[in-house]
Amino acid sequence: MALLDQALHGGRAGRMHRELVLEKQIAVDAGGGIDDIFGYNGPTQMTTRILHKPEYSKEATLMAFDAVIREVRENGISADELEQLKVKWRSDYFATLEGGRGGYMPKYGLMHLLACFTLFDNEPQLVNTILDGFLAVTREEIQAVAKKYLPKRKTRDCVSNPGQGRSTRGRGCEGGGVMAARVVEVANGVPGLAAERAVTWPKRTKARLSNGLEIILAEAHSIPKFHGELFFRSGNAAAIHRAPGLAEMTATVVRTGTTKRASRQIEEDLRRIGADLSSSAGADTSAISFAGLSEFSEPLLGLVNELAREAAFPEAEFERERRRSWKK
Repeated sequence: MALLDQALHGGRAGRMHRELVLEKQIAVDAGGGIDDIFGYNGPTQMTTRILHKPEYSKEATLMAFDAVIREVRENGISADELEQLKVKWRSDYFATLEGGRGGYMPKYGLMHLLACFTLFDNEPQLVNTILDGFLAVTREEIQAVAKKYLPKRKTRDCVSNPGQGRSTRGRGCEGGGVMAARVVEVANGVPGLAAERAVTWPKRTKARLSNGLEIILAEAHSIPKFHGELFFRSGNAAAIHRAPGLAEMTATVVRTGTTKRASRQIEEDLRRIGADLSSSAGADTSAISFAGLSEFSEPLLGLVNELAREAAFPEAEFERERRRSWKK
C-alpha cells in the first residue's frame, strides 16, 4: 500500500500530479496520500486533494481522477516505475531516520520509529530490517492491492471548487482504501535509557573553486545520504523594484524545465535517484536545496547545475504556477 501511495501521490512525479496537472492541465495542484503508516495500529484512509481550474467542471475533474485510478487497477505499474519507487522509498526512509522535529528535537524520526515498533510489534529492531520488506514488493502485489483497496467510487461529491471558498472534503465519498489492522500485544514496561554519549560535531571543510564558488562541506557518515544548498546572492530585495513576488516566482519556476529536460522528465529523474529538490527566495538570497542517496550524488549534482545554468522557464509552467499562486 505504501508503494502504491507513492506511485499515486509521490510529489510532482506521482501519477495524480503528472496526469492532472502536467499532462491534462485540469488542475493547478494535486496531491494527497496516507498518513504516517507506522504511527498507529488500525484502519486508515488514502486521500487525494485536487485544486482544479475554474474552467473545468467538478465532473470533468473526477473523471480524470477515475482514469488515473482505473489505469493502475487494470494495468498496474511498469518495472521501471517500481524501481524508481523503491529507490525513492529507501531515500525517504533514511531521511525519516535522521529527521528532527523543529530545531529542538534532533533524531525525532528515529525515536518515533523505535517507539512505534516497540509499541505495536514489540520489536524495536525492526527499524533496521523493515526496509527490506518494502524493497521486496512486486508489481503483481501492487496491482492486487490497487484492485482490493481502490474500488470504483459510488458518489461524485468529493472535490470542492477552489473558487467557491468552501470545502466538501469527505462528504458523501464512498470507496477508497482501508488498511487491515494488526493484532498487537503491547510489551509491559519501558526499556531503560542507554548510557549518555558525547556529541561529536561533523568536520567542516571550506574551499573555493576556480569560478569563485565557495564550497562548505560538513561530513557525517551515519546514513548513505547527502544534502546540499546552492545559494545565490539575489533575492526579494534585489527584485522588488521590478515587480513584487518576482523572486519567489523565479525560484518556483526554475525547477520546471531546462533547455534539455521538460518538467515531467525532471521529476521522474529525481524519483529515479531517490532525490528531493526545492527552490526558494528570501530577502537577500535565493537557493536550490537538494538531498539524495550518496550513490547518486553525481547525477543529482548534474541536475542542480543544469537548473542553475540552463533553466528554460517554460511559458506554460510559468502560467500554471502563477494561477496556482492566486489560489493560496
